[in-house]
Amino acid sequence: MTSARSSRAIKLCGTEQPDGVGRVLRAGPLSVEFDNGNLRYLRVGDVEVLRGLAFLVRDENWGTCIPTLSGLVVEQRPDSFSVSYRAGCSRAGQELSYVAASEAMVNIRCTLARAAEEGVIADATHRALVATAKATFFPERDYARLLAQGRVSGLPEGELAVLECWLPSGQINQKRLDALAMLEEMRDFLATDPPPAMSPAWIMPAMKSSAASIEAAPVASVRTLSPMARTRLRSMGPPAAAAARRSASS
Repeated sequence: MTSARSSRAIKLCGTEQPDGVGRVLRAGPLSVEFDNGNLRYLRVGDVEVLRGLAFLVRDENWGTCIPTLSGLVVEQRPDSFSVSYRAGCSRAGQELSYVAASEAMVNIRCTLARAAEEGVIADATHRALVATAKATFFPERDYARLLAQGRVSGLPEGELAVLECWLPSGQINQKRLDALAMLEEMRDFLATDPPPAMSPAWIMPAMKSSAASIEAAPVASVRTLSPMARTRLRSMGPPAAAAARRSASS
């Protein structure tokens, strides 16, 4: 009795279906492929550091349900990108839908604080909007919904209208600033030529590629970190604390 020999595709991927090429999105030195709601092949420069990020819906046999996307919005900017959509999975009379984008609470806090400092909104409106954002289920948290909820709750329409016009240019992406500050710390750490002990072979080249790629890009200083991020940074040990002190004194 003879058995059929498996093809190379089956051996490597478990399927004969060819691997499609997704839309490439970029954020500075980072690049990633967007493929039907999933992010694949995240690279820093030419180094792949993560194979994929996905929200998977499984059936009772652990099969993966293929989502149908609607309301897809992809925004590619010179140094960042954002993706939002609504997805739905259905089979045998069952259906699940979910929203695949939300605004980070730390971004909303920093943005509304800046709006209050610049006189776009009053302090009372600022506090009310922060409380509303905190009370909103996180997958549904975004600025459009926040403004709509503010109007329903009776906040001053004039302030909300000005805030709505101000947001495209005034909002703060604190998560991005935190990530850039982390890359700055990695670059400074690698400048000391640390030994690669206890590290898988791919980690140091990937970290060096990350650090080298931001040399020519604007990098947030430690002072741009949120208070929680600064606390965590300084708890990492003397090298990180020293870097924070250097940045604070510059």
